[in-house]
Amino acid sequence: MEHLQSSATTLQVVAGVIAGIRWALENPRHGIVEAEEIDFQFILGIAQPYLGELVGAYTNWSPDYNAKDSLYPSTYLSWQFEKFLEHVQDVQTWAI
Repeated sequence: MEHLQSSATTLQVVAGVIAGIRWALENPRHGIVEAEEIDFQFILGIAQPYLGELVGAYTNWSPDYNAKDSLYPSTYLSWQFEKFLEHVQDVQTWAI
């Protein structure tokens, strides 16, 4: 059996997808809409039990590890998508 890999991000995405599907089922006359047109409180009401506590906070985190006490990295390249990828060896896997 092949090992499936998942992470907290997987749960976050699925919670939003489930909430979006439920919104679509309850609002069929709206047709296809942009994400900004959906009632975010409805979506959060469904997704939040899967997400846990939601917190918004400013931080000095940066993908540029050399940036010292800066809200912004020293170069634009520091914010490229590849800097945000998980390394497979860093992810715990479970056999299902």
